[in-house]
Amino acid sequence: MLIKAITVENFLPFRGSQRVVFSTDPEQNVTLIMGDNGAGKTSLAQAFEWCLYGRAPKDSVQVINAYVRDHLSPGSFSYALVEINLEKDGIDYSVSRKQKYSRGQNGGGVKAEPQEFNITFREDGETKAIALS
Repeated sequence: MLIKAITVENFLPFRGSQRVVFSTDPEQNVTLIMGDNGAGKTSLAQAFEWCLYGRAPKDSVQVINAYVRDHLSPGSFSYALVEINLEKDGIDYSVSRKQKYSRGQNGGGVKAEPQEFNITFREDGETKAIALS
C-alpha cells in the first residue's frame, strides 16, 4: 500500500483545505514534514488516526477548527474532513471521514453530528463505494 496524499479541511489548526502530497517515486520515496512548534505536524499525524479509526486527540472534544466553529452564524454549518488517498495493487482508493458541525437557529452552541466514514475506489474510470457494515 502506498499513501499518496492527505487532505485536511477545517481539522484542528487547519482552516480551509490543506493537502500534503507524498513522494511516490520508487527511488526517492521519503517525504519530510518540517515546521516550527505549533505549525501542525502532530495535528497532521492525528488526522491520520481520526480518519482511519475515528479517534479524536485526547485533548479535543471537537475536531473542527476553532475559528470556523466560533464563526458559524445561527442556522449554518461546516465540516471537519480528512481524506487519505492511497494505492494498493494498482487501484486508487480514497478513505475519508467527515463530521458536520451546526449552530442552531437561536445562535446557541455548536452541535456535532455523527461522523461519516467512506472508502471509495476507481475502477474502469468510475468511482465506486465499498459497502461498510
